[in-house]
Amino acid sequence: MKKKIKFFFASFDHPSFPLCDFGSSEFQPFDFEASTDDGSTSAVHVQHEKDAAFCICCYLFREETRYDAFITQGFKSWRKKERIENHVGGPNSVHNQAYEKCQNLLNQEQHIKTSIIKQSSQARTDYRIRLKATLTSVRFLLRQGLPFRGHDESEYSNNMGNFLELLQVLADQNEAIKRVVLENAPENLKLTSPKIQKDIVNAAAIETTQVIISELGDTPFSLLVDEYRDISIKEQMAVVIRYVDKRRCVIERFLAIEHVADTKAQSLKLAIEVIFCRHGLSMSSLRGQGYDGAANMKDNNLIDAFFESVSMVLNVIGGSCKRHDMLQNIQAAKVVDALDSGELESGRGLNQKTSLKRPGDTRWGSHHDTLINLLLMFSSVVDVLEIISDDNMSEHKGSATNLLNVLDDFDFAIKLHLMRDILGDHQ
Repeated sequence: MKKKIKFFFASFDHPSFPLCDFGSSEFQPFDFEASTDDGSTSAVHVQHEKDAAFCICCYLFREETRYDAFITQGFKSWRKKERIENHVGGPNSVHNQAYEKCQNLLNQEQHIKTSIIKQSSQARTDYRIRLKATLTSVRFLLRQGLPFRGHDESEYSNNMGNFLELLQVLADQNEAIKRVVLENAPENLKLTSPKIQKDIVNAAAIETTQVIISELGDTPFSLLVDEYRDISIKEQMAVVIRYVDKRRCVIERFLAIEHVADTKAQSLKLAIEVIFCRHGLSMSSLRGQGYDGAANMKDNNLIDAFFESVSMVLNVIGGSCKRHDMLQNIQAAKVVDALDSGELESGRGLNQKTSLKRPGDTRWGSHHDTLINLLLMFSSVVDVLEIISDDNMSEHKGSATNLLNVLDDFDFAIKLHLMRDILGDHQ
């Protein structure tokens, strides 16, 4: 566009137009010149092919839409030179305003590209160092799952929050960073505002998600979904995918958080479909679904009942320090008896102290550890439950009696060994 405008203006330096005849013989040939009475250029371009004059400035920058021959069909009344002068008008005319805009466009000194190029190489180097320091701080906090903000982020605060404090540590360790960050950075280019932090975090989330989807490929996967309410009292749905990679390792990746109006089955289903469409996932590759405690999204099955029984054992025995100590003492006595009778071998790293630890909410491997400990301490667990069931003063007497009936069932023992082996193979 600039080249065309320059060409149009260049055509006025040495105008040369052919003589024109106007019908009647009483008119002599008329010689048209592209200049006004005061000698200033009118910015009117003549197309010899159409034998007409056009105003390129008004065509590009004029805001009014009324009919004008210089913009639409072209000016051809060569005898009426005053029409061109009328079109140009006074200093504040529409044409001169458009002409000024055209000149501004051609002025390279006012172009944003020129302003950027004028920045010194040192300013660009300082910005690059400042940006790398900010990215390093953000990457560390994201990897460790730490919060960014502080309660008081003012300059004189004793604790400005993890992000600013980490940036200060980087500055203290590197003089080049210290020279361009925090108080030494320009006021409008510190790269520490919450908006900048969120932009970098969002960019990291997008890149991480793309890597996860690329790693997943066409591999079948299962879906783990849980709903929760955040600090803003909004119902959110967290989605995790579980799959086996090329090294035959079970991988669990957090995929997305989606806002849902409620936790009804239809709402969760629609939200999952939105996530699948966004990341290009196919329902045909979905092999399993887990919805934690959402009873409206799952069917009652035997495996659920098994883990509910395990949870009840942990609640009854591990819910009290007294009952926990009782379990430890009974187990220690059994280990001593087994060592004395030769049933167990003594040695370094053998017969370590064990306990019934609770499985984690987000780590499936912890369920495997819980089942192993339950198998190792099974007889001690039964002894503790019998003591509780015989205690008429215990509020857990009924629960302990029911658990004894469950643990005494052959089906429970089969499921215990089966789930231990299955979870062990998928560690």
